[in-house]
Amino acid sequence: MDHFQRNAGTAGLAAGVLLIVLMGLIFTLGLRPEEFGDPAKALALSRDKGTQVAAIAIVGAATSALGILLAAGLAARLRDRAPTRATAQLYYAVIGLTALTLDANIRWLGGAVLTGMSDQTVAASAYVALNAVGMGIAGLGNGFTGASLLLVGWAILSTRALPTVLGWVGVLAGVVTAATTVLPPGPLFLLSFVLTIVWLLWAGSALRRPAMAMAAEVRSTIR
Repeated sequence: MDHFQRNAGTAGLAAGVLLIVLMGLIFTLGLRPEEFGDPAKALALSRDKGTQVAAIAIVGAATSALGILLAAGLAARLRDRAPTRATAQLYYAVIGLTALTLDANIRWLGGAVLTGMSDQTVAASAYVALNAVGMGIAGLGNGFTGASLLLVGWAILSTRALPTVLGWVGVLAGVVTAATTVLPPGPLFLLSFVLTIVWLLWAGSALRRPAMAMAAEVRSTIR
């Protein structure tokens, strides 16, 4: 079991690094989150920076896949003491991260199709529908991903199977990520990225340590 958890921890570290790359790709697009609803700007972006948009979708998919492996490792670490929350956070992570990957691919592939249309007026109208679908899927993804982080953070706080501060980071990252579904994009978008990166790197590093050694460290910290 420790071997599986160490591998899951390595996946978490890799996911954290990829999320840093993904954040850089997104924030160098030159389009603010709230501007993705503007057909003219979004289609111009797909046309002029199609390679970067494709890279976002591909790196995002890889990050999600590794994040799910981390969630599986955390479920294994927490299952004995918090079975319901351990299992739920894994299922929620699968749903949330899959939805976020789907949103990125819809925008990549859908945008490529629309920019190739001869009638860009029709393309702009079609983009409004595509963006609405993408936003709905992204909202689902952020909601479930936030709930997953919140649950795993709560489980860590109650079981102390991993460092308590890590549990608080998970709870905070979960609240902020879930809040992006209902609050306007902007500073929360950046904060969600930063907190999730910290969570992935720290959780991955902690999970790589054997359960017995981690438990002893947590007990000594409490004392």
